[in-house]
Amino acid sequence: MTYFERCAVALLGAMVVVLIGTATHKPLDIRTAAPQATFLDLASAPIPPRFEVDAFGLDDAATIQQTQPDQPKDTVATVFNTFAEMGYDLDSVLSGRDPVPRLILARMPTGLEDVAEVKIRKAVFVQTVLPLVLKANEEILKDRQRLWKIRVAKASGRKLDALDRLWIAVASDRYRVGRGDLDALLARIDIVPPSIALAQAAEESGWGTSRFAREGNAIFGQWTYSRSRGLLPRERDEGKTHRIRAFDNLLESVRAYALNLNTHSAYREFRRVRASLRGEGRSLTGMPLLPTLTAYSERGGDYLRNLHQIMTINNLVQADGVRLRDYDDTGLRVAGDDPVAPQHTQTAESDGTI
Repeated sequence: MTYFERCAVALLGAMVVVLIGTATHKPLDIRTAAPQATFLDLASAPIPPRFEVDAFGLDDAATIQQTQPDQPKDTVATVFNTFAEMGYDLDSVLSGRDPVPRLILARMPTGLEDVAEVKIRKAVFVQTVLPLVLKANEEILKDRQRLWKIRVAKASGRKLDALDRLWIAVASDRYRVGRGDLDALLARIDIVPPSIALAQAAEESGWGTSRFAREGNAIFGQWTYSRSRGLLPRERDEGKTHRIRAFDNLLESVRAYALNLNTHSAYREFRRVRASLRGEGRSLTGMPLLPTLTAYSERGGDYLRNLHQIMTINNLVQADGVRLRDYDDTGLRVAGDDPVAPQHTQTAESDGTI
């Protein structure tokens, strides 16, 4: 080994020691929602932004160009018209005829709560949240694929390189499993069926109209005990000190929600049933997993019955079979957390339309 190679190996080893030491001695605190320096996309580098539309705040260079100079770019009318111009039709998507455009909105369209037509309000909400859920699931599946490759390599007796060992260490800390327990990690790095995510987002945010959704991009009602990153509920039970966790954008909210289900002890049964479905070779859909989410709300069975009603009445079960557009089949080529406590009774602060 040359002198240069020895230096490179020594440098890489030092970086590994520093990162692992940091992860060990500074674990995430579930009581705060302050930004953390974590590997959000553990499996690979970020997707080149030119392939996705990151609209209304995530990337100023990528905002939708059809907006008139004197018209706010994030109104319901603008978003609704943009969806139409992109050929984003909800019925076509849910029926499986068309894929979902890679349109990532940073926040809910302004004025959604003022839309009198319930059907339009719901459609805009689902069209806004669905790409976010699929994007978060896509990121999770990348990590899952990498984990499978590492697992196969280890089972075949191959020695893992330093980057794979570091990836396992970071993923183990993020998903709260023992270092090197690849089976436990595999049970946690998996998707949330879109039908469940959409139904819970609709229920917790009042179809995107709640104060928490409008002011803090909080569409899943996740709790925090941080004053700096939480919104104070107007009606909070006496003796409780929680707030509703706020996010910089909607995608962060979806990522945190998925991580919550994948790590918190309250959702152990959710992960067990999901792993069982995987083991049987069955597709991951919302209905078989819905009964495992009793702990998400203090309303228990009533909460689950409401979710079931939302999923069936609004045909959200069909969302489990949809997919994002591939990068090469779209005509548009413009630019694109810590676990939290179980949920409380209701967070929407809205009319609660089903």
